[in-house]
Amino acid sequence: MAHVVLVDAPADTHAAGASAAGAPPPGGLGDLGRLGGALEPGDLAEGPKAMNAVRGLLARESGGLPVVAYVPDCGRPGPEAVSLLANLALAGVLSLLAVCRGHAPNAPHRLCRVAHLERFRPQPLTPQETAAEIAARCGSDASPEAVAALWEASAGNRRWLAAIAGDWLELGHLVNSSGTWVLAAGPAPVGERARREWRDILDALPPGPRTVVVLVALAGRIPLHALLQVADPADVDHAHESGLLDPGPAPIRTPRLRGTLSARTIASLIPPGRSRELLRLLQEKLGPDAGIPPRELVDWKHAAGAAPDPAEALAAARELLGDGEPRSALAYLDMARDLAGTPAFATVEALGLAAGGRAEEAWETVAFAWGPAPAHGPGEAAAAAVAEWAELGLAGARAQALRGVHGDGPATGECAAVLLARVRETLGKAADAEPGAAGHRRLRGLTAEAELLELELAVGTGRHAEVAALPHDRPDFPPEARLLWQALVAEAEVMCGRVHDGLELGRELMLQPRSPSGRAGVRGNARRHLLNACAVSGDWAEGTDPAGPLRWAGTAPPGAGVPGRRADGLAEVLRTCLAGRGEGLEREIHQLRVNDPCGLLPLALAGSARTLAAQGREVLARERLRELADLEQQPSAWLVRRGTELAATCAEALLGATDPGLRLLLCRAAEDRDAGRTSLELLVLAAAVQMGSTEAVPLLADAAGRADGRFAAACRALAAALAAPGGQRASPDGAGLLAAARTLEALGHGPLAEHAYAEAAAAGVPRSEMGDRGYGLPTPGRRSPGGAAVRTPPGGHASAARPSHVAGMDHRARAGGPPRDPFAGLTGRQRDIAQLVAAGSSNREIADALGLSVRTVESHLYQIYARLGVSRRGELAVPGPTGR
Repeated sequence: MAHVVLVDAPADTHAAGASAAGAPPPGGLGDLGRLGGALEPGDLAEGPKAMNAVRGLLARESGGLPVVAYVPDCGRPGPEAVSLLANLALAGVLSLLAVCRGHAPNAPHRLCRVAHLERFRPQPLTPQETAAEIAARCGSDASPEAVAALWEASAGNRRWLAAIAGDWLELGHLVNSSGTWVLAAGPAPVGERARREWRDILDALPPGPRTVVVLVALAGRIPLHALLQVADPADVDHAHESGLLDPGPAPIRTPRLRGTLSARTIASLIPPGRSRELLRLLQEKLGPDAGIPPRELVDWKHAAGAAPDPAEALAAARELLGDGEPRSALAYLDMARDLAGTPAFATVEALGLAAGGRAEEAWETVAFAWGPAPAHGPGEAAAAAVAEWAELGLAGARAQALRGVHGDGPATGECAAVLLARVRETLGKAADAEPGAAGHRRLRGLTAEAELLELELAVGTGRHAEVAALPHDRPDFPPEARLLWQALVAEAEVMCGRVHDGLELGRELMLQPRSPSGRAGVRGNARRHLLNACAVSGDWAEGTDPAGPLRWAGTAPPGAGVPGRRADGLAEVLRTCLAGRGEGLEREIHQLRVNDPCGLLPLALAGSARTLAAQGREVLARERLRELADLEQQPSAWLVRRGTELAATCAEALLGATDPGLRLLLCRAAEDRDAGRTSLELLVLAAAVQMGSTEAVPLLADAAGRADGRFAAACRALAAALAAPGGQRASPDGAGLLAAARTLEALGHGPLAEHAYAEAAAAGVPRSEMGDRGYGLPTPGRRSPGGAAVRTPPGGHASAARPSHVAGMDHRARAGGPPRDPFAGLTGRQRDIAQLVAAGSSNREIADALGLSVRTVESHLYQIYARLGVSRRGELAVPGPTGR
């Protein structure tokens, strides 16, 4: 059964409704027929608002049944209605979009075209399959960043993947670092193998589809309606059904080539004369600018042998900055040197330098070009002059703000807050001087940017309480600025303990349709703040991965759900470190040693040291801490510094320095409590409790009482079940500890759950209720403020709470013999796998935990069996007579 919606709006209905009720005219969203009539006219005025309104209406009316939209005449709905229907289909709101061709001979068949494009969807390799392919071809594993880049460059196509990987190996973009393939710094190169693949593809295509593919490659992306004016629709269909074109997300279809490297590869194959001919064809059909994005227009002119205009190069550099590519932006800026000295040029250069981590040079660029504010007055010209001055001032404020966020206060020039105050005051006066419609819009956008920069500075320096007190929404902001505002408030809400409200706001933002004209850099920034909110929430259960639920109108943005994307880097590394799952960080560390633009290496090293120390691999853990101490001071975000300190403190405590670590954690928890950062306070106190601090137990209960969310509830239950001086009980509650341990384990807090299991075992919970958990884990001593006391599980021997091979090593050490490692002779990776096998994990579980393929795990096991002289998995669990 299904819920069928008829989309059929007679033209006379629109004509009558337009005069009577103010409904949209024919060709607008009113063409949704009965759907449009059921909504308020205001709901149909804006695309995203209409999307959400129709989504809610269909959810109420369908009663949970699949929704089928039937359009009996494809020529009747207008462009906006077509875009909205396509958007609903992509978002999964419509299970089926059924379209009947119109009977009129000249019907535009717009919906037929949308339905036809949606019919063909190639099935690419998954990122996990891509990782396995790379491991098989290159002989060892690749870093998550390398896997993600190859997956995106090849669009998951097996043949393209092989060609691009071979090129990158030969050109030195894919390099081996301690047995792991990682990406070198710099843009991805185009090699001869990729050129040969695309040359064969183009030669196999008929002339019409080949022209379509070349046009899309040179233009980068082109609206579907514009492409259909230049090329025959049948040729577009042929190119699409060959698996070469991606129709692009709704509501505006902008076909592009599949694979991020494809367009540059094809462009390198086109002779200059042919490039000039195609550019002339496009401009004749669509006008001088032809709707080509600035970057692609500059590249196209280069391919055609023509010098780009400096203004076009400057626009291309600005576009690249908006897309989050500062290094490429600075390269394009070199082609606009004729404009050097102008405020517009200095603004782009300063923003590019600041985004590349060169905040001091960015401020010098601004200081050289920035002068007194121009006189404000009526008219577009005066508004444009003020806008240029304000953009340069905001670039300087961003440079100074970055230095403040990274812990390196500005030594020269005005601080960010003073600059922002001057800019906002000038913009306010200019907006009151009747700048005209276009000038007012530009000034309003810059005012929003100044307010957002203030919020980013507050969040970046730990002043989340100030941001959480602000309104959740700013309807007066432009769409992209509004999205970033909401994301910043969502992160601040979660940090301040209002986890439910913050995550709910984040989920609403994730479901919003993506603006086709929006800047990828702003969206990526908003996305990063949402991921940070998920990371500090403490809710790390399977299925709530921060990158997992992020979908824009049903379409995943580039890198969503793909491991190794740097937009997710901080949140994912932070969460992995705090959860104690550092095994997957090893390949990431190899990548960060080669290229670390975001300053994540210290955090990854600290998280790895914590995991290694928890596994009893003291030598390797100390090596990680020494490498961390030897790192040169480099700018890093406030949250990175706090996460690094927390993970390193836990690692040092596991290695014996418990008392200094506890003092530092309790001091940081007090600072977080005073600043209102309740969620971070909870994470810090949970680490202190895990280290055996009885003093932290009542503090954990107090912090958990000031927060909501599942992690706070689990912490309340844990604190209530633990015995502590002045606490709720004099002796631990075994049943309560067991329930809290299971909840924490489900939330992804492995180390804290292990501590709770061990405490439950010490409280006398029968082994039949817990299995091996708690009895096969190290039990940290419970430390009171005045001294230390060791608690052992039932049985009376401290070694009973440790794995059998660890207990044996302790016994031999007490007897005077040297401790023997049951996994001696194995590499680090083989040791990780052997320990997980000994713990009872399956090959699939080991592959998921370490970020490997099952085939790679099986290969390692074969070598482990040979080195240890065993023949089956069970022999790894208990050392044999030889001690191996």
